[in-house]
Amino acid sequence: MPLLTVAAAALVPWLVVLAVTLPSTVVARRWDVAWVGLDCALALGLGVTAWLWRRSDRRAGLVAVATATLTCVDAWFDVCTSPTSSEMAAALAMAVLVELPLAVFCMALATNSSRTAQ
Repeated sequence: MPLLTVAAAALVPWLVVLAVTLPSTVVARRWDVAWVGLDCALALGLGVTAWLWRRSDRRAGLVAVATATLTCVDAWFDVCTSPTSSEMAAALAMAVLVELPLAVFCMALATNSSRTAQ
């Protein structure tokens, strides 16, 4: 636990450095690969969560938590990287109506999975 506490505290000044020095726009190489990779990880997480849940496998909860996290990350980056107002509105709608409820559902599965495993 001390290591995690030190790591969390060390990130605070680093976050300030990033906030002050990073540009608000940038051209990124392999942008398509980054997005496809994130969505592949999300699809895999959803599929593995469903498969493990159907099998009543105790690991379903762990995968569900990871999948919920990926879903939140996807929603965050969809909204933050939207280049136009209309695309941001679509990303916000998708986040609020689909991605975040899906993350909540995965967390509920994880919670239920941990209760039934005890």
